[in-house]
Formats: sequence, C-alpha cells, structure tokens
Amino acid sequence: MFLLASFGIGMIAEIVGVQTGLLFGDYSYGPVLGLKLAGVPLIIGINWFILAYASGQLAANWIKSPLIAAAAASLLMVVLDFVIEPVAITLDFWNWQGGEIPLGNYIGWFLVAFLIQLIYQNLPLVRENQISTYLLLNLFLFFAILIFLL
Repeated sequence: MFLLASFGIGMIAEIVGVQTGLLFGDYSYGPVLGLKLAGVPLIIGINWFILAYASGQLAANWIKSPLIAAAAASLLMVVLDFVIEPVAITLDFWNWQGGEIPLGNYIGWFLVAFLIQLIYQNLPLVRENQISTYLLLNLFLFFAILIFLL
C-alpha cells in the first residue's frame, strides 16, 4: 500500500512539476533514466518510494510523534535531494531552466515528502528495519562523493 501511495504521489507531483513548472520550478528530465510517463521517468516514482521509506523508517526509529517524525523524515529527504541535484544535473538525469536550482524545488520537495510521510508515519507498520538507515547513509555518501569526482 505505501509503495503505491508514495509512487503515485511522487509521480503525480513530478508530472505536475514537469508539465507546469509548479511545485519544484521549471525543469525537464533527460533521456538517461528510461521509460517516461508524461515526461517523467517511471524510476522517479520508485525513487520517491525508496527515499520516503528509508527516511521515514529512520525518523520513526528516533521520534515517536508521527507528525514530528514526518517533518524530520521530509527534511532528511530534502537534504538528500540537495546532495543528489548537482550529480543528477551533471549526468543529465534532469536539467533546470536557466541552469539554476530554484529554492522552490526544495520547498516543493519538503511539501510532497511531508504528504507522503504523513501517510507512512500513520500506517500500522513494524518499524524495525535497520537496513534503511544504512541505505540512506550509502545514498548520501554515494552522491556526495560523486559531487567531487564529476
């Protein structure tokens, strides 16, 4: 259920973003991420799920309030997006109109992530998956190192 919800919300937000410039700013996806729906690669919906699950799991392990955990996990997702952005642009995953990443991208990311996290943090799940913490750390380090290598 959470996989479908996060995938669906992420894809809808991205389609609205790509088609209108609302939510994140004016951007488009390059050809390298594969099959697209309305200009958005399907892998992006899967990415929303992976980041939301891993961030949500980590926040839930440390914070008992679902609302505060949702906010913390959303902030974590924004921090990871901040690290991913320069690598993604260099590798032509996506590009921004005018070449600058707008502040609105990070605000939009927080809002969409928060909506997804409100769902996750209120689901009756067992939250003892420690692998998600390592996944998040690995993603962060991977993209942080690539910033310096590319």
